[in-house]
Amino acid sequence: MDENHIRNFSERINRVINEYDKTISQLLNEQYFQKTKWSDRHL
Repeated sequence: MDENHIRNFSERINRVINEYDKTISQLLNEQYFQKTKWSDRHL
């Protein structure tokens, strides 16, 4: 593999990880707001 190929692959992996992280964060936030009472929320 050449250096350019490795860099491109690394960028793709980073994008996948960032998307996954974003999706998980959104789901956790949604569940948090759906399952907690207003008085129990710590924003």
